[in-house]
Amino acid sequence: MIGFVGKSGSGKSSFAKLISHRLIGYDGVVYWNDQDLLQLDEETIKSHVLYVDNQGYLFKYSIKANLLMGKPDATDTELWTVLERVQLADFVRAQSEQLMTLLSENANNLSGGQRQRLLLGRALLKETDFYIFDEMTSGIDCESEEVILAVLQELARDKLVIFISHRLYNVMAAKAVAVFEAGQIVEFGELQQLRTASNYFKAYFKQEE
Repeated sequence: MIGFVGKSGSGKSSFAKLISHRLIGYDGVVYWNDQDLLQLDEETIKSHVLYVDNQGYLFKYSIKANLLMGKPDATDTELWTVLERVQLADFVRAQSEQLMTLLSENANNLSGGQRQRLLLGRALLKETDFYIFDEMTSGIDCESEEVILAVLQELARDKLVIFISHRLYNVMAAKAVAVFEAGQIVEFGELQQLRTASNYFKAYFKQEE
């Protein structure tokens, strides 16, 4: 897992959107495996990368219908498996309609943490090569935050995962970290290296003392 950190407005999300082809009209060239990103068709890109942020939308349908947007042909067994991974299965089983429980508009009848975990579950059903999670733990409860971070660490064993956060402690399990400032990557390296050499890390830990 690679972590992107930096203050709000430092360019983390813009960079992630750029490499996932969500931003166009830029100067220069972005290469994917030695190919110009602009030369790849949209469907090819979508089949290999998934960008998920904390503004992802959940529709006024059942929990099952919202999950199936990640994988339309998923079986109920697969849906329960992914709910187990994000630790929502017990909550859903406790509802009278279980998978068919209706969500209100944008899942306002769920807590913030439950909502983010359901978005994560839908993303896991997608089964792609490259995942980008943008501020997925912003403004949620500690339990949900721990669940999400644990799932991302597990996912990163087999997939390429970028996790974006303005809070440094959220990326402490990352293999490498990129520090953004004013639209540029000002520091990049393995976590242990940055803990001793990075001005950003030093300032963070000094503030925590």
